[in-house]
Amino acid sequence: MKKLEQYMKEHNIKETQAIVILQKKIEGWINCKRTRSKNERFELYAKERVRQKKNKFSDHHGSKAAAVRNIINDPKFVEAEKLLSHYKDCRLASFKRMNQLVTDPRQQPDLLKAFRSIGEKEII
Repeated sequence: MKKLEQYMKEHNIKETQAIVILQKKIEGWINCKRTRSKNERFELYAKERVRQKKNKFSDHHGSKAAAVRNIINDPKFVEAEKLLSHYKDCRLASFKRMNQLVTDPRQQPDLLKAFRSIGEKEII
């Protein structure tokens, strides 16, 4: 907080201006199409993994890849993909992109948020 106050003093930024700047930045994060698309796809993936867990599928049918295969045919997934500028109606490309997202360690915090939003404590 002290660094923020010091920065504001150095650059002659008033409190009201700082609040407006922060609000615009936060709204930009929330309204970002890529982030929104990723979060929607993660939510669909989390729901599918929970469904797999409840049905007690075997290892092959309960795998992450099987969950991704199941959700890429979902109309909500297609809508979320259409938000992306590089969208092409190619199931193989969608599968590859989603599988990479799910297995990427840098995406784990966002994936954990998706699981927590549906009541799970950890990533399945």
